[in-house]
This record gives sequence, structure tokens and C-alpha cells, in this order.
Amino acid sequence: MQRYENSFLWLREAGVALPRFNVSAPVTPLTLNGKRSFFKLFLCDTGSLCEASPGNLQVPLLQGEVGVNAGSLLENVFAQSIAAKDMVLCYYDQKKFGDLDFVLQNGRQVDLLENKSGSDWKKHPSLSKAIDSDQWEFARAFVFCKGNAEQEGPILYLPFYMIMFCQPEKRPETLLWKPEIDVLLSFGLEGQQRD
Repeated sequence: MQRYENSFLWLREAGVALPRFNVSAPVTPLTLNGKRSFFKLFLCDTGSLCEASPGNLQVPLLQGEVGVNAGSLLENVFAQSIAAKDMVLCYYDQKKFGDLDFVLQNGRQVDLLENKSGSDWKKHPSLSKAIDSDQWEFARAFVFCKGNAEQEGPILYLPFYMIMFCQPEKRPETLLWKPEIDVLLSFGLEGQQRD
């Protein structure tokens, strides 16, 4: 990490790569729980990732062959879609629970998001363990898959394309306290009122 950190940061700042940081706990605020030395790196453009993949991977996908093991491509699509909504990319990985694909902060709550490229999308031991745990409370849990929209217990199963509707909580348009800017500007740096 010490050797390549600047290169990773340069790729992020150049708009080429999207880092997804591991969090020590799936609780808010996620940015304060981030483990800065553990992260996954995604390309900002999934089309470029397909082109760079060996064996013309994009050709079978464009021909509708969804049997292609596209787990890593799908994860990149989700990272790109979530980042486009100005949501911070995080994941959680611990031996006791396993790997949670995306842990998203939604206001003061946490949402869990898994993507399953295979046909066994109802098997998600890591997500189930996290939901059943008494340590945390989650607002929503999503599994994006090849299936139709379906609610089963606390988990909402959605087709892949519905990631475009995943939105962060809207911030309130008005504040409880409205600052009087004119009054604040009338005070000098030392706090003495101007004439």
C-alpha cells in the first residue's frame, strides 16, 4: 500500500478508477469506519473493462448469452451505477460474516446490497448472517439478480436493471435553523460589530 497508494489515488482523481473501501463495521458514518488500506478498485467505465478482458467477453454478452460468468463485470456495473449517484462505495468483509458486496449509507441508516450473477440468487450466507446478527440494524437489504421483483422476509430481490432506481435519501430542503447571513457578515473577524 505504501508503494502504490499515490498511483491508486491518481487513478481515482483522474476519473479512471473507483475505489470501494472495506469498513470495520457496517454502521454509520461509514467513512469513519473505513479501512483505508483495504479496498477494491473498479474501472469507471464497464465497457472499457469488457474491451480489456481477454477473449472478447463483450461479444457473448451482447448476443444475450447470460451464462457467461460475469460476476466481476456485474460488480463493476454496480460500482459504476452507485458512484454515479454520489454514494460512497463501501463493502464489509470479516471471517465471521463473510463478504457483503455493498454497504451503503442512506442518511443515518445503512442499506445492504448484493448482486448475484448466477442462478442461485437466494443463497447469500453473508447477507443472511449480517441481517440475523444482533450487532447491527439495517434499513433495507437488496439482492439484485436474474429473477423478478420479490420480497422474501427482510430481503427485496430485484432484477439487475433496477439498480438505476437505487437512490440515496434526499437531504432536507430547509434547515431547522435558518442562519441570518446579514447578521453574521456584519461582524468582523474579532467578533466586533461593524459600523
